[in-house]
Amino acid sequence: MTRAVPELLYEAYRAMAEAELQRLAEEAIDRHTLCAAAVAHRIGPVPLSEPSVLVASSAPHRPEAFAGARQLIDDIKVRAPIWKCEDGAWKHEAVPPVPGR
Repeated sequence: MTRAVPELLYEAYRAMAEAELQRLAEEAIDRHTLCAAAVAHRIGPVPLSEPSVLVASSAPHRPEAFAGARQLIDDIKVRAPIWKCEDGAWKHEAVPPVPGR
């Protein structure tokens, strides 16, 4: 969600980004034994207080669903070919390591 700035701007190579998002969802499903996972990421301007990315996961139990969703959102920030411009500067996402991963 956009916070602390009036808007964020996202750019992507759409075909490559969509394929990578699908690949990341499949990896999360396999790693965490999820029933399903889905992801969507906005491209273009995202105004203050609006969401940029949506991640959903389902599993027989909550811990697996939460772990799969966490992996998915972290991997998107690092691996998806989507670039964020904040306050006129392009930002590289850095995700802190998750213990046990």
